[in-house]
Amino acid sequence: MTKSSRVIRVFISSPSDVHQEREAARRVVTRVQRLYPGMELQAVLWEELALPATASFQQTIDYLLERKPIDIAVLIFWSRLGSPLGDLITRPDGTPYRSGTEREFDLMLAAYEQSGQQRPIILAYRRDDDESFNSKLNSGPGEGLEEMIRQRKLVESF
Repeated sequence: MTKSSRVIRVFISSPSDVHQEREAARRVVTRVQRLYPGMELQAVLWEELALPATASFQQTIDYLLERKPIDIAVLIFWSRLGSPLGDLITRPDGTPYRSGTEREFDLMLAAYEQSGQQRPIILAYRRDDDESFNSKLNSGPGEGLEEMIRQRKLVESF
């Protein structure tokens, strides 16, 4: 890309249960890039970020997202809201986030408000596949069933 190319950063956020959907979203960004050679579309995924050993995973993501603005945020859900962050990162009122994905959604909402409601465009998708979830639930370990159901309810309430 030339220096005059417009860079559009597409942040893809999701819990681990939709790994295939994350990869599909990355491929879409790559295909769309080919259609608009005057722009540079950058897929921003945590697994491609340089994460230092001196900060937590979520702290590093927060820092990088605040440092380079995001133009489009894509959130993908299915059966999990994600992993809890613990006490290190909390909401301004001190309550915990239910997951890193929920935190990233709040960061994107805050960025949207701070930009005068210009960016990022926030897109949220939910995999609609009850049959696979029920199959996963029926074949899952007995002790993990309650957590699977709890996570599914968190997604539904989100």
